Amino acid sequence: MEASELTALQTLTRADGEEFPLGGKAHVSISGETGDIVGLAVYGDSAPSALLHYKNAQGRAVSEWWPLSRLTVGFPPQGAE
Repeated sequence: MEASELTALQTLTRADGEEFPLGGKAHVSISGETGDIVGLAVYGDSAPSALLHYKNAQGRAVSEWWPLSRLTVGFPPQGAE
């Protein structure tokens, strides 16, 4: 495949229909942190993932790959924290 044939991945859609757009916000279900989606990845041997840039519980800025199954789009649901 030539480089000119490659297209940027702009959105990933989870099996339940929830869409994760590049540049959007996502919430880490298990920890309560919310950040910006700065990358998206699809691999043949692992779950689709989003690179999330956020401030962790210790106050440090971090970027970490998360499987879509661990994320929700947008800000935390009401009463989740």
